[in-house]
Amino acid sequence: MKKLGITAKVPVLKSFDDWLHIIPPFFILVAFLVIYVQHKIEQRIEARELEARIKREGASIDMKKYFKKAQDKFDKLEYLADLYKLIEENLDAINKKIAENDRLTEQENRDNMNKMLTDKHSLLAELRKGKGDQDLEDIRSSLTSMLGNIRF
Repeated sequence: MKKLGITAKVPVLKSFDDWLHIIPPFFILVAFLVIYVQHKIEQRIEARELEARIKREGASIDMKKYFKKAQDKFDKLEYLADLYKLIEENLDAINKKIAENDRLTEQENRDNMNKMLTDKHSLLAELRKGKGDQDLEDIRSSLTSMLGNIRF
């Protein structure tokens, strides 16, 4: 190659100023900032559209979390699942209270809560306090006749 006069020419590389190294990261940060701002604007637009749709359909604002944008409708299955969980939790709490009441009634000889409530709100007990008519059939017949005579 040397005999033919073919030699390698090494290009002279220029060196740029150090401040030019800031340009690529600057544009990357600007791109992320623009994407973030665009995302926030889209969220606001979607929130307004969802509120308008909720008003149009007459749904509750609490139903907002069950709206699925991809399907463009409310997810009734998820709503019913949450409702079932709520009912189940409340039912468990009620069953625990009933079991506790039964345990107290059997073990500690306390009055049964159900018996106490029926005794407190018993019509017959109220009538006995007043020393009035104590025959239940007479009371029932007088009540039916009284209700039968009511005219509106």
